[in-house]
Amino acid sequence: MSSSTATSGPCIGIVSAGAMGSAVAAVLTSHGCTVLTDLAGRSADTRKRAAEAGMQDAPLHEIASRVRWVLSILPPSSAEKFATDFLAARKEGPASEKTSPPVFVDCNAVNPETVKRIAGHFEGTGVPFIDASIIGGPPREGYRPTFYASASQPDSAVLAEFNGLNKWGLPVKLLDGEGVSIGDASALKMAYAGISKGTIGLYTTMILAAHAASPATADALMHELNASQPAVLQKISKSVPGMLPKAYRWVGEMEEIAGFIGGEEKEIFSGMAKIYSRVEGSVKGDGTDVESPLVTPDLLYQLRCGAVSLPRSCSFQTSATHPDAMPPSTAPGPCIAIISAGAMGAAVAAVLTARGCTVLTDLAGRSADTRRRAAEAGMQDAPLREIAARARWVLSILPPGSAERFADEFLAAAEGAGAVFVDCNAVNPATAQRIAARFSGVGVPFLDGCITGWPPRGEYRPTFYASAAPRDANLLKEFDALNEWGLPVKLLEGEGVSVGAASYPERHDGPMDDYDPRCGVSYLKGLRAHLSRTAAHDASPATAEALMQELHASQPAVLQKIVWAIPDMLPKAYRWVHEMEEIAEFVGEDEREIYDGMSKVFARVEYSRRGDGRDVAVLEKFVEDAKRL
Repeated sequence: MSSSTATSGPCIGIVSAGAMGSAVAAVLTSHGCTVLTDLAGRSADTRKRAAEAGMQDAPLHEIASRVRWVLSILPPSSAEKFATDFLAARKEGPASEKTSPPVFVDCNAVNPETVKRIAGHFEGTGVPFIDASIIGGPPREGYRPTFYASASQPDSAVLAEFNGLNKWGLPVKLLDGEGVSIGDASALKMAYAGISKGTIGLYTTMILAAHAASPATADALMHELNASQPAVLQKISKSVPGMLPKAYRWVGEMEEIAGFIGGEEKEIFSGMAKIYSRVEGSVKGDGTDVESPLVTPDLLYQLRCGAVSLPRSCSFQTSATHPDAMPPSTAPGPCIAIISAGAMGAAVAAVLTARGCTVLTDLAGRSADTRRRAAEAGMQDAPLREIAARARWVLSILPPGSAERFADEFLAAAEGAGAVFVDCNAVNPATAQRIAARFSGVGVPFLDGCITGWPPRGEYRPTFYASAAPRDANLLKEFDALNEWGLPVKLLEGEGVSVGAASYPERHDGPMDDYDPRCGVSYLKGLRAHLSRTAAHDASPATAEALMQELHASQPAVLQKIVWAIPDMLPKAYRWVHEMEEIAEFVGEDEREIYDGMSKVFARVEYSRRGDGRDVAVLEKFVEDAKRL
């Protein structure tokens, strides 16, 4: 939109001259508007931004008497106080200065209930009130965010007048029609922020948890995202660095969203607020969480070219040749047991039997559909005692709730048999370690495995990640040989890697398109799985590495999104905490629990920025490593 210079624009007050406020002011002054702001007690940096934007310093009572519009653009926690301060200044200002009342426009990231409470302060004052939300980042060359606005019926005329600011460079869109009132524009902000900043909160949570699990896991996650979700990895590299300086603001935003969603489900966005608080604590503390270099476009290019190797200390190992690129072996394959013959188990069995392996399963008490799947996959029915005696590998592929019970049943039937038990279930590291403890001292080796991806089909294969306790580490190389029989196996090994390292990477959901509302639940399910096992964060860095590697292999778009979204989120985490809480109140009952946890994720980021900084450093390193994939 070209600048309007034929006539002078309206006089507008903007408080405050932060990154968004000053950028909006620059647009307005370049279009001929006069923009006032109160710089009393503000920092030198704020005064510099205001001057560069062409803003004029004025006390609040002068702003209240001179301007037509007052745009409140503040951290959520300051929104209500400024509204009452403004009304007091308007009331106490010299009568000679008072003209027609200004219109107060609340543009803050607050939930509908908060903005309705703020609007209540204006009732009976003669000062019109508009509920607005800014969707997007600060204006820059060639880009403008959109101002959505709604109002109560008595203020509908000024709402239409506010739409006229399009002429002065601000893209305004009105929410009007039957039933629209104060709170609708804020609800839009909550919903939008819940999707966008909530996604970054999910990225941040999983990266930190994977890094805490082990370096091997973090590296594996980076490589997997690079391979299967390159767009996500790119987003991490952009969004996480950009978030770091804003995490303190996003905490409050996440809290607002939690309030917006309400109920028990607000915990996800309450958790996101804490994530951003942790990030902020890290930024303002020793910087441990943010000190690592971030992923760069050049690093991403090198990763895709295969020019980046993994760290020696905690490596991610895999056969050089993909299983499907190998010619089928002419020798008979090993005898392998798979429990059970569900969708995943039967599909894995079909791959193995097609390569010449014998695959056993126990069909006692199973349904006709399960028996049909087993037959189609070439599986042979056998009682558990026979399976324990004949099979070299026993792959436990069950619902998580059945994992421990089957381990007990297998041990009761094994009686010193030579089978190796491989737990491939979607359990957290603590559960995997509890299952592994049952095998200690009984002579039955145990491997911790996870399947990342979906049931094999056509040329597609999921990846089997595996780790082991030191006493069983020699069996990892033997398990890696299953690549020859059609299973893509990747080993997590190196210093500090043990049982539990492989359990974490699998806890991600399906493909995620860029900020598509249809995939929002996928993001949130992944976050909910993480929040349900916060103790796994301290499991090992290898877990973080494996998660990265698996996302690189099977979800490159997600990894690209993480690379962009996490850096951008870090400086905004403190705002996103409250926004996530607000979204929890806005969505349905099932989604509330999800967004409550996401809010907690962003709070942790802020906490890190203000504290020891370890989480921020982890996020930045993840982004840097991911771009090397």
